[in-house]
Amino acid sequence: MKKVTQILWLTFLFISANAFCQESSITYTIIQKETLHNIKCSIDIRLSDKISEGELKRLALKIKADLGQEFERIFIVYYLPNMEVGAGGWATTHFNPTLEVSINGLTKAEETKLIQGSGGVDGGDIIGRWLNESPFMGSLMTLYRKNGAVYLENKFKDGSESVDEMKVEKVGNESRYTVKGDNPFGEYYRINAKGDIEMCDKEGVLFTAKKK
Repeated sequence: MKKVTQILWLTFLFISANAFCQESSITYTIIQKETLHNIKCSIDIRLSDKISEGELKRLALKIKADLGQEFERIFIVYYLPNMEVGAGGWATTHFNPTLEVSINGLTKAEETKLIQGSGGVDGGDIIGRWLNESPFMGSLMTLYRKNGAVYLENKFKDGSESVDEMKVEKVGNESRYTVKGDNPFGEYYRINAKGDIEMCDKEGVLFTAKKK
């Protein structure tokens, strides 16, 4: 017989929860939970919207209490709507063994600051603007045309920014935008039918940034 793995079981719960505190209208869904005896519990959570660091702490304590079982370590990863599970969460609350709260993406305040700080492009025409919620790489993306060339600007929460000139090519009915220069992985951007921008490679969509 094959040796039985120590992981007890993996459950996909898909349980919608009520607002976790009276002063918050945010709801959450348990996507999946994995346990290893009383040693470790890993949980993926889908949030209906962003919450503050204090709310994350309260929610983590509630989830821990609702488990009804003690674990040496509890690892909780939070995803926003439409974020791909397993590709990095917006935030984490890990009991390792004490509670550690980390927001890896943009907070509401950082998002507001980026959007309010955006304006027109000097001497250029804006093609589109999107909010990139990728963990540790959150930015406001602006695609614009200036002096006959197309550029992609990324403004980050720390105040830094990058601007890349893009090569534009038509593939079927879509326009593909590729950073000029070496591109060993074949990555490109495209604007989908919803107006969101997608970064893709030969394997498919890597991430989607929502139109703003």
